[in-house]
Amino acid sequence: MVALRSHFQEYLFKKDLFAIESPIRTDRYFFGREDLVIQFIDRIKSGQNTGIFGLRKIGKTSLIYAIKRNISSKELGSFVYYDCSNPGFYKSSWEECLKMLLIEILNHTNLLGKIDVNLENFSHENAPQFFSEGIMKILKEIPENRLAIGLDEIEWISFKTSPEEHWNKEFLPFWQTMRAIHQTSDGRFTFIISGVNPKCVEDESIGGYDNPLFALIKPYFLKPFDEKSVRTMLKMLGRYMGIKFEIDFYSILIKSYGGHPFLVRHACSKLCELIKERPITFTKEHFDTHNKQINLSLQKNVKQILNVLSVWYPNEYEMVVYLSKGEFETVEGYLKEHPEFLEHLVGYGLVNLIDNKPELSLLILSSHLKEEKQKNDIEIPQKGDTDTIEEIRAEISRKRNRIEIWIRELLRAGLRFKHGKKCMSALLSGLPADRGKILCRFGYEPVFNELYFNELTTILVKNWDFFQNWLNRDLDDVKIWLNTINEFRIDAHAKDIDEEELAFLRICFKKLEKSLSGSGELNPN
Repeated sequence: MVALRSHFQEYLFKKDLFAIESPIRTDRYFFGREDLVIQFIDRIKSGQNTGIFGLRKIGKTSLIYAIKRNISSKELGSFVYYDCSNPGFYKSSWEECLKMLLIEILNHTNLLGKIDVNLENFSHENAPQFFSEGIMKILKEIPENRLAIGLDEIEWISFKTSPEEHWNKEFLPFWQTMRAIHQTSDGRFTFIISGVNPKCVEDESIGGYDNPLFALIKPYFLKPFDEKSVRTMLKMLGRYMGIKFEIDFYSILIKSYGGHPFLVRHACSKLCELIKERPITFTKEHFDTHNKQINLSLQKNVKQILNVLSVWYPNEYEMVVYLSKGEFETVEGYLKEHPEFLEHLVGYGLVNLIDNKPELSLLILSSHLKEEKQKNDIEIPQKGDTDTIEEIRAEISRKRNRIEIWIRELLRAGLRFKHGKKCMSALLSGLPADRGKILCRFGYEPVFNELYFNELTTILVKNWDFFQNWLNRDLDDVKIWLNTINEFRIDAHAKDIDEEELAFLRICFKKLEKSLSGSGELNPN
């Protein structure tokens, strides 16, 4: 018996439970989100839809799995999980996606072939009807007559975030169909969407049309663990591995990684790799001794967190950079003018408010940013160096977004200055007639939020005789720079870029940034 126990302990001690990479699929290793599971199930029962957003590896998918397990075990209805990052799904048309979802639901509920559902000839004309009829028939056959769908990695089928451009247009009919069924079923058909970027539920309109998800889905940001949850998770996992923790060890992990469960676990995993003695009690001294090696092993994950912010929220990213440099007054000044920046920073758990003053909640972010070279100085990647490619994509997105903001402001003020009350007509005259009909429903100020980068370029070129005074550049040069920036949108389409292309693109950015940042007030004299 003693030998058996010793063999059993030896086996467990060698297994690294901290190194879990995939989403948690069982209650045994699910920590810290139990209250949210209850809350979101209550929302499903009351016929409400939910959006779960947060940083990479923060536990969004694990939370959805937990919701699914609870609904199934308590027979509260049926819950179907679907991963939108499946290429066969997001590369398909919106009507084909509805068909795939319907088949998945039928398989999950064991109703495929048992009820009469039309799965043939799904087209953009009849797909909404066929999908709706199928869902209504399914609802009659399942527990509590209630169905919820969990659509994970929602960015892959959302406007402006999907690598497939057709979702810029097909997002509307897809979600108009889903919303209509939710309403006609009196909330018995609901959905949970999850992802990193909440843009799909934050924007009021898409290409001049109402966003069907705006005000239909309430977004929730999934924050990092508090200290209690961190303790529970580490104690439980450590118990199976012959590892205990001193009380100060938890505090240093919270300070360094802000309670991000993936970073916390993998920091412990690296420490287990460096210190193989078992059983053992990890202390603050153990962490301090191996701090550099631990953080070095997490650099890839830290870059991913920062890339998400720099691509989708460049202004908020700049705030994080300023905070890492200790420029608190600069950040406070920005936040007074743009308090909306705080929503994402606090929501993602990157910033805490201490006495109403913003502070970075993850010390490792500050350390990483201080050590990182300026983006313009990074080396050109070798082919296949995915992490560096991701950094370059983030750099391109951040610089293009900044230039786009500058051009919008220049056009907004310049056209009003030149044309007065006729500024809206002057703006629309530079665009195709069909596009003008869509945009004319907006007022002059809001319309600039609806214009695409290439449309801003068109308007700028059409009014070049006026704006040349501020840019002080040759039109042909500016057109080349703008067209190059618009062409190499590798961040939006997950494309590659070679060394020469990247070098020229950076020159275009630099030239435009110098011209636009120096334009100042609209005063030609």
